[in-house]
Amino acid sequence: MQNERTRRNRNRDISVARRYHLRSSLLTGMAPRDYGVDWDAEWRRPKHFSFAEKLLLKPPVDDYFGAPALTLLSPPMLGPEDKVLGGAESLAKILYHGYGITGSRMHGDAVYRLRSAPSAGAVYPIEVYLVTGKMGAVPAGIYHFAPEEFSLALLRRGDYRDALAVSMGDSGRERGRFYLVFTSMCWRSARRFGLPAYRYCLMDCGHVLGNFLTLFEGRACPARIRGDFRDAELESLIGVEGSSETVFSVLQVGREDCDSDCPSCPLAPAAKPELPAAEIEDEGITRLIEQVHRSGYEDEGEAKRVAAVGWTAEGRQAESPGKAICVGEYLLARLESADIGETLAARRSTRGFTGKAIGEDELSAVLAATGTPYDSDWLVAPGNPGGIDFFRQLDIFVAVNDVEGLEPGLYRYSESSGGLVELSTGEMRESIATICSGQRFMSGAPAVLLLSADIGGFLDAFGNRGYRYAGIHTGIVGEKIYLTATALGLGASGVAGLQTPLANKLCGLDGLDKSVVYAVAIGHPAEGGAAAS
Repeated sequence: MQNERTRRNRNRDISVARRYHLRSSLLTGMAPRDYGVDWDAEWRRPKHFSFAEKLLLKPPVDDYFGAPALTLLSPPMLGPEDKVLGGAESLAKILYHGYGITGSRMHGDAVYRLRSAPSAGAVYPIEVYLVTGKMGAVPAGIYHFAPEEFSLALLRRGDYRDALAVSMGDSGRERGRFYLVFTSMCWRSARRFGLPAYRYCLMDCGHVLGNFLTLFEGRACPARIRGDFRDAELESLIGVEGSSETVFSVLQVGREDCDSDCPSCPLAPAAKPELPAAEIEDEGITRLIEQVHRSGYEDEGEAKRVAAVGWTAEGRQAESPGKAICVGEYLLARLESADIGETLAARRSTRGFTGKAIGEDELSAVLAATGTPYDSDWLVAPGNPGGIDFFRQLDIFVAVNDVEGLEPGLYRYSESSGGLVELSTGEMRESIATICSGQRFMSGAPAVLLLSADIGGFLDAFGNRGYRYAGIHTGIVGEKIYLTATALGLGASGVAGLQTPLANKLCGLDGLDKSVVYAVAIGHPAEGGAAAS
């Protein structure tokens, strides 16, 4: 039986999220504000804790733990948790490959520091916090991860996992081994992109989560996305004020049973960060972004508890298979030999393609990765009948320009049949260039995946809060596309600044319940075609 809060969510006016989506969709076709590439600009300065106790991490010298990139297509069954998840060394590997600085580029006198996950405009609004008990030499506490100096800043000493679990409606017996909390400073993106910044930040968060999910899939260590928490309570615990920085999501890693008399820590004052002023030319934009985020707050009543979801094919709807596609043994062998750590470190956004065709099986592998299951509390499960089906979250359309074995045209990928349904034929390059706001490098790709979110389904299930989940899931799928393409030696590039009405018209969508929100191009990267994200 659904609890009272879930029923309240369903009956809530969802017009706030709908209005924001429509308004920001109309703006996404505009050229982004050009503030140059000055990474020393005050508004880009990373969050920093000068007076907090620091735990400096050692960058890993090997390629994670040797997990194959094949896990992008077929995660292993969950098994016993790895003993290696026990201290600073394992945390360093996880954080480095999940959101660390994995490269740099010089442009004039400026140094671009490249992270393992992409970001719209290379703004990097996402911040990562660690909530853990004692892990080897790592004291129990709440930490902020600083990718630039590769350190953990101790914000609160003590084991606060119970307090975090309570904010999600869990008891201490069900707490995770540790938690990663993902926040966003949306004003950074708004400073560059204006009103669409909130949706960009949600997808940025999904890209980062996609990395961490991939890492834990490779280790057979259960990781679960938690989206249903009491916002103000969790913000207070982490030490963010909830306006210029807000909590987007939580990743619960592992499970640690404990006695009912687990000690709890009093909420000591958190360390204070040094931050630049949240400067933006149009304060009305930040107010609208804050409004749509707060419309999804959950601060009353008991957070709902849901059972872990196990992936099955039962939720797939029968559909005409169209042209069946499959991943060949040769590609499977390549993915088996590719290390996921190397793949994460090599991932970059491509800003130029050679024009060489890609194989049908390469496209197949990328598409197969989009359906890789993960565990989340917004998915339908035995204990969560009010969730959304895994396979309903996105529709994927493929604009084919030059794929061996496929005629140029627009296709719809059917997860239920693992095939492509032809919608129209003909050259797609000009349509893609127009939809992507004149970013012509996208039209040079052999294939462009158009991701359409089931916004109506998310809002019906979760009220305004569902808009968060839709954006985050889109980013997760986008990162799986990036990583699979990278593991195959291809390049990928995502564009969120779309002419959304034109994209929806091309795909036959109403733009209200279902809307194209992201385009990801794949192909062979041209020499020097990597971008700073």
